[in-house]
Amino acid sequence: MRSVNRCGQALLVLCVLAAGASTSRAEEARAALPKASVHFDDQTMRLAYAVSNDAMTLMEFIPDGQTLDDWTTLAAVYVYNNAVIGPQKRADVLTAQIRKSNPKSPIASQDSPDSRQKVVSFPLWSPGEAFVEFNVFAFGTDASGNDVGLQYAIRKTTTPEAFLQRYLEPLRERLVKMLLRDGLHITNDSDLTLVRLALSQSEQAICDTILKSDADGLKAVLQQPDERSSLVLLVAAAIAFNSEWLEDSAFLFYAGQLRLRFDEQCFPPKEINGQNPVHLMRGYAAELGSKINPAVMHEPRLFSKALARVARWRPRTPSGYQPGCEFDQRLTEEAARAAAEPNRVEFLSRMGEMATLLNDGEYFSASQVVKKLRVASEDRLPTNEEYETAVKT
Repeated sequence: MRSVNRCGQALLVLCVLAAGASTSRAEEARAALPKASVHFDDQTMRLAYAVSNDAMTLMEFIPDGQTLDDWTTLAAVYVYNNAVIGPQKRADVLTAQIRKSNPKSPIASQDSPDSRQKVVSFPLWSPGEAFVEFNVFAFGTDASGNDVGLQYAIRKTTTPEAFLQRYLEPLRERLVKMLLRDGLHITNDSDLTLVRLALSQSEQAICDTILKSDADGLKAVLQQPDERSSLVLLVAAAIAFNSEWLEDSAFLFYAGQLRLRFDEQCFPPKEINGQNPVHLMRGYAAELGSKINPAVMHEPRLFSKALARVARWRPRTPSGYQPGCEFDQRLTEEAARAAAEPNRVEFLSRMGEMATLLNDGEYFSASQVVKKLRVASEDRLPTNEEYETAVKT
């Protein structure tokens, strides 16, 4: 079983930032930042700066022992909160800015193989400085449809002439390919470190337990899943999936989605810079679902058992409960449950019908044929043999 992709964890980071976790760029404030990191180009870089405003949310990462004024490598994630203009236009704007401010810089621009990202790479240098800075920017969109930019920069102690002659093309070829292939993924512990800032004390303790032992933390969540927030349920679902506990993973994932709808009714979230933080949580849930749903539906018996557990599950709001984002006022538990009930009934009905179909041997066999006809990252028709097999089934 493949591990859940980590790029969705940036959404949890942004969710907490959007909820009001402010930071200062001053170096002495770095110790107060969440302990998040990214690993890229054989470098582990720690979160050194984070800010969210009307224009964008920005996170910058540098290696231990370096400062924001004196670094050798830097990685950054930008999520643009203003109008969506698309990767191409973002790349065009950056290219125009570089050509205006550094006309001698040899800029290169290219598309990713699937044409969903636009990559811009360029060196920068200033008179009197003993280094050249090489930057790679990849522009794309996240699960919520926002424009996103990934940046990786490296500084070489050399002259511009020597850099252009010796280092430019090898660096460009290697780093552009690497950024497109690997992206910038926040490490597994960072989502918990960040999420715990916006949760109740009991759930903070569960996050601390997970950081020490995935198995112990997962057990703690499963003991009282009706009292857990959607964020903790979704994180636990990812842990269960990676541990190959498929039934638990599906149960926690579906409960997390229903909890999110319940909390949205019970604790109407405050918009931050015109953005609903619940949308970011839904983006993370959608990414988890792209892994968990196909896996559990391949095991119809486990799928049915997980849904039976979801049908018995009911969200509760114990004293001190926090949904994971700011809110002005709340409904009673009874009123919120009544408001969220139609969604719960529709969800269980729809998923129950799918489980019934998948538990039918003939339907399941046919669904597997359809699945096998799908070729990842390839646009083609089935072969004659594949078509005949599908028709027969």
